[in-house]
Amino acid sequence: MNIFATRRQRALLSGCALAALLAGAPALAQVTPEDVWTSWKSTAENLGQTVAFGAETRAGNVLTVTAVTLTQPTDGPDIVFEMGDMSFADQGDGTVAITLAPSFTMSVTDRPQYGEAVDARMVMRLEGFELVASGEPAEITYDYGATAISFGIERFEVDGEPFDIVVDAVLGVVEGSYSYVGGDEPALYSDVAADSLKLDVRVIAPEDEGRLVINLAIDGFESTSNIERMDLLNALEGEDIGPALLEGLAIAGDIAYGPAEFGFEFEERGDRTAISGSAESGSGLMEMSADALAYSITGQGTTYTMSGSEIPLPEITVSYEDLALAFALPAAASAEPQDFSLLVRLVNLVLDEGVWSMADPGGALPHDPATLIVDIAGRANWTYGLFDPRTMGSDGFPGDLHALELRELVASAAGANVTGEGAFIFDNADRQSIPGIPRPMGEVTLTAVGLNGLMDKLVAMGLLPQDQAASAKFMLGLFASQVEGQEDTYTSKIELTPEGGIVANGQPLQ
Repeated sequence: MNIFATRRQRALLSGCALAALLAGAPALAQVTPEDVWTSWKSTAENLGQTVAFGAETRAGNVLTVTAVTLTQPTDGPDIVFEMGDMSFADQGDGTVAITLAPSFTMSVTDRPQYGEAVDARMVMRLEGFELVASGEPAEITYDYGATAISFGIERFEVDGEPFDIVVDAVLGVVEGSYSYVGGDEPALYSDVAADSLKLDVRVIAPEDEGRLVINLAIDGFESTSNIERMDLLNALEGEDIGPALLEGLAIAGDIAYGPAEFGFEFEERGDRTAISGSAESGSGLMEMSADALAYSITGQGTTYTMSGSEIPLPEITVSYEDLALAFALPAAASAEPQDFSLLVRLVNLVLDEGVWSMADPGGALPHDPATLIVDIAGRANWTYGLFDPRTMGSDGFPGDLHALELRELVASAAGANVTGEGAFIFDNADRQSIPGIPRPMGEVTLTAVGLNGLMDKLVAMGLLPQDQAASAKFMLGLFASQVEGQEDTYTSKIELTPEGGIVANGQPLQ
């Protein structure tokens, strides 16, 4: 699985992550100021940073470190964080209060052999920032808070010429914690919550050849992230993260946010595209380790409005009530069955009448909201593990598939509706009936409402050839039975028998 494409990209991501880390919680702490500073430097090194500073001075209970800089070595741009002075104060209760400068900068200098040279300088500002470190030497925790944390670009030059770019990001009322576990297998654990997030980006190309504008405002969010064996993450070479996961690298994170508004506008040589919208709430989750792989995104009450020179309407509006895309897979080799799942959920998708006026100018079709739900669960086990090269190169199913359940199927649009559910078990000893795949046994029940009526309307509109509609109706009659007393309603039970047969509504098909 390819997560980080190049070392250069990993270095840039690491640099940006470190900037956020330093603003939200420098990644280390101990019971004395000296231990905190030592641990802080060790964590920076685990992130691939080089630490430099002017002097260390102890006065009473306070250790002050001057002119702190962090350098991110890369095979591309040079990235330098200028932190200024830092102080670590022993509070006498086993905790250490850390004071950062109210602002610090990040400089990026790129001098490629070919292409444009880039010089940029960004600044991060901390308002009402407090940070307290506590814990034991082997496991350090930071608790922090701020009235605001902001980020912006002070200078951006391309080949020595100013480039018109503005980036302003502000987190309002931030609270969180951050824990570092040192030793041979370092780990980072964090959580953060903010009352608001606002992002504004504007880019204008030289000679006014184009522009890009991005706006985002979120009313509250919270997030957690965990990295175990971060030494393996920093040591990644090439594109394949699989070997690091097999050695113990584990990454997990989640985010949940409240009401949000967003906008995107792009213009280039007279062509324009604009997208704006809002969402009531949403979430995301990612987990990756040698034991499991999981991903999900959700969104509720979301509306998009699109316009542009390539869109044949003044604007198009699309909305949906609920969206969910998720999967969860076992990743480790196992002799015992493990759970897996897949969910695709799009509820009450609504297209505005402008779209319908193009697709259905005569109003022949019902303009009802559309819904698609596919909810699948099952049990399987890998022979070698998901990230093992032998699994990735396998021709057939690289393990045993034991059970598959269609928990819910809903497909509804234009006045027609299909629902279904079913379950299958598998004979892993028979991979000849379906080459490479264990033979399934079980049944699925489907119900269709309004399909004939929809096909008739599509034929009348010229969107579906008459012969194709006739063939579809023939197949519907072959595999399904009409429900007595219910107009244009069919049901079908498809069975895969232990003997390898296929039965539709009691009639053998194979």
